[in-house]
Amino acid sequence: AIGAAAVAPQSVAPANGGLEAHRQGAFGPAFPWPVIPIHMVLLPDGRIMAYGTDLLGRQGASLHYVVWDPALGSAPEAMLQLANTTRSDIFCAGQLLLPRTGDVLLLGGDEYAAGDPEVGIADMNVFNPASNVMTRQPQKMAFRRWYPTLVTTGGGEQVILGGRINIVRSNGQVFEAIREQNPLL
Repeated sequence: AIGAAAVAPQSVAPANGGLEAHRQGAFGPAFPWPVIPIHMVLLPDGRIMAYGTDLLGRQGASLHYVVWDPALGSAPEAMLQLANTTRSDIFCAGQLLLPRTGDVLLLGGDEYAAGDPEVGIADMNVFNPASNVMTRQPQKMAFRRWYPTLVTTGGGEQVILGGRINIVRSNGQVFEAIREQNPLL
């Protein structure tokens, strides 16, 4: 409203971390989240993308993801709730910030087949922080992966290793080879 007093965001910083807070850290106050944030990634602009459940706290393909802006405090307005429209269950996916673009690469996830929540998927998704949109990529990984590890090499390649892949062998993959087909990688 015009002329209304601005309300300062509720701080998430510790009120008093003590004399050693600069060395030991300190916890701020607890505050509610719209999802259970099992997975989190710090975005280049200081916001945090988190996911893990739907808005009712259930694991599964119907989950949502949240982009939290700590500068806005802990009020509901600081949490941008977004539906996962990729048809990929990103629960148990590995995530990595792509250094060239600032996008988030999400690989693998959870199929939850026949009641077994530990079956990986081969899906590749990219979250664009500028648009707050997650997009499923057309290509798939060579193996289905559940809780994989992603790293960026010194040469800028993204490597995915491990994760439960539902087969006896465990091979890594390097995604440099598809960069020309998909400039996001």
